[in-house]
Amino acid sequence: MSRFLVEQALKDWHGNCDGICDGIYLFGNDSVKDFYPRFGFASAPEYQCSRKAPTSNLNIKIDQLNMEEMPDLQLLKMKSADFNPYSLFSAENNEWLVLFYSTLFFKDKFFWHIPQYDTIVVADFEGDTMNCYDIFGARRHSLYYTVLYD
Repeated sequence: MSRFLVEQALKDWHGNCDGICDGIYLFGNDSVKDFYPRFGFASAPEYQCSRKAPTSNLNIKIDQLNMEEMPDLQLLKMKSADFNPYSLFSAENNEWLVLFYSTLFFKDKFFWHIPQYDTIVVADFEGDTMNCYDIFGARRHSLYYTVLYD
C-alpha cells in the first residue's frame, strides 16, 4: 500500500508541476532509510545549529511567542512566508506546514521574535547549549547576532 501511495504521489507531482517545483523533501526516521531510495530518493545530510547559551542579559529586545495565541501564530505565519536568506533550500507556500509543526511537535520549544532584526528564532536549551531549529525572516543579518548573542 505504501509503495502504491508513493508511486501515485510521484506520478501526480511529475504531471502537475508546471515547472514550479524543484524538489520534494521527505522527513523519515530510520525505518524508511531503505524504502525511499527505491523511488530514486537519496539521503541528505542533516545539520543542527547549536551554541553556548547566553549567560548575560541581551542588549536587544526579544519577545517570547506563545504558539497558543492567535497574534503570535499570525506573526509566525507571516515571517515563515518570507523568503528565508538563512536556508539553502527554501519552500514557497510552506507556512501552513510551519504552523502545523509549531503548534503540535514544536510547541514546547522557544519561539522568539526579535523586532530589531524582524526575525523569529525557534530554539530550545539542553543545559548550557542552545539548539536552533529554524530562523524566519526576510532580512539578512549575521547569524551570530540573530541567534542571541551575549
